[in-house]
Amino acid sequence: MGGDSAVESTRLLRGDDDPMWARLRTLMTERGFDPQRVALATFFPDDTNTEFGVVVTPAGEVYEFDLVYGKGDLTQQAATATITDWRDRTEWWRDTPHRNEIESAFRLLAEERA
Repeated sequence: MGGDSAVESTRLLRGDDDPMWARLRTLMTERGFDPQRVALATFFPDDTNTEFGVVVTPAGEVYEFDLVYGKGDLTQQAATATITDWRDRTEWWRDTPHRNEIESAFRLLAEERA
């Protein structure tokens, strides 16, 4: 992705018109998170039909998740994607391979509050 993945991923989550980003916003909202207030620390392909992501909330919570695409053409796959696994990493995110991206997401949220 280049540059700061948390800044770029968060920008895409909050405003990109691609069906996958629109679906991810819907799924985040269904879980009680405001996509305009959380930061997406990282988001990348993790398998043929799966994206791996880490979201950081303004309350300091950290969650890893898997977004799995549905069946059909690319547009339909994105529109029917689901989050199949949601893992709370709040207590030990510093021990994950995504520590730098998560720290960047925390900085982004702090800058927005300032």
